[in-house]
Amino acid sequence: MVNRNFGCGSSREHAPQSLRRWGIAAVIGESFAEIFASNCLALGMPCLRGDTGSVEDIQRLAQERPDVHFRLTLAAPTLRGQDRHWPLMIESGPQTMLMSGCWDATGLLLSHGDELQRTALRLPYLNNFAPSG
Repeated sequence: MVNRNFGCGSSREHAPQSLRRWGIAAVIGESFAEIFASNCLALGMPCLRGDTGSVEDIQRLAQERPDVHFRLTLAAPTLRGQDRHWPLMIESGPQTMLMSGCWDATGLLLSHGDELQRTALRLPYLNNFAPSG
């Protein structure tokens, strides 16, 4: 659980990769830096938002009861822990991508290789490019 604008200044892929390597599978906070959230999505790691009171309540519970297990549900974005639950928010695009397993943008692009090649051949700046002057 994090607070506002988490990941600001962490535009490199290493920030979410390091969280993943620590075993963190999702991040809940008040808000996220856009590039950080995109890099998390590329790893299949959701960034969900909660209001300030909810985030602080979750943080307090985690600090007071480090043994508590939390359960995150993406379909109806909710976090449950102990006998409590908190509604969360996630944009519909990332939510759909994560739930369908199609969050690998590079893999998705590569799966349309023939179509990409046809498009690339039509782009003048990718074909026969000659600098002026």
